[in-house]
Amino acid sequence: MEHSADIVPLEHSMLDEATEVLLSSFEKEAFTAAWLDLSRKRQRRTYSKAVRAKLDLHLSTKQPVFVAVENGKVIGLVTIKSPHSKGNILLKARMTLPHLPQLIFLVPNMICAVRLAPAMKKPKDLPQPHYLLEAIAVDPKHQGKKLGSLLLKHAHSYCMSDKESIGVYIFTGDEKNKNIYERFGYQLLEQRRTGDFTSYHMFLENNVP
Repeated sequence: MEHSADIVPLEHSMLDEATEVLLSSFEKEAFTAAWLDLSRKRQRRTYSKAVRAKLDLHLSTKQPVFVAVENGKVIGLVTIKSPHSKGNILLKARMTLPHLPQLIFLVPNMICAVRLAPAMKKPKDLPQPHYLLEAIAVDPKHQGKKLGSLLLKHAHSYCMSDKESIGVYIFTGDEKNKNIYERFGYQLLEQRRTGDFTSYHMFLENNVP
C-alpha cells in the first residue's frame, strides 16, 4: 500500500524542514558521500546553508519542487529542472553571493567534488528536450514505506504532462537506486566508470500522445 502523505508544491515556510530532509536522506548517497561527511556537524551545518539557498532559488525561479507532507511536517521532496527554464543570472548571483563566505570551509571538499564532474556529465546521446530529476529525498524515519515511489510517480505525472518534452533524465551513483529506476521504466543510457566511482545515467521516455 502506498504512503498516504499529501504531495504539494514547496512553500517558503517549508524550506528549513525540506533542507533537513534532503540532508538526512543524502548523507549516505554515493555522490554526496564521495565529497562530504554529513555526520560531521560543521560540514553539515555549512552545507545546509547551501542546500537551503538552492531550494530558495528554485522557488524564486519557479522550478518545480514538490514535498510530501504528513501531519503538517515535510517528510520527503523531489526537485525537478524544467527544460523551459531560462534562469536569471542576476537573481542567482544575488542569492548565491551572500553565502560564499560561509562556504569557504568546504573548499577542500569542493575540490573532491570537481573530480566527480566527469561522472556527472550528461551523455552525448541524451534526448532533448527533457526534464532533469535532480533529487528525491525521503526522511530516513519514513523510508521503506513507498513514499519515494509516491514522489517519483508525482514527478513523472508532472513531467509527462508536457507534450513538448521527450522524457525524464536522472543519474545516480547507487546501483540500488539504478535498479529501482529500472522498475519504473527507466532505460540505462550509459554506465560510466570514473576512477573507482560508477555512475548510471538513465532516461524515461515520454509516451504520452
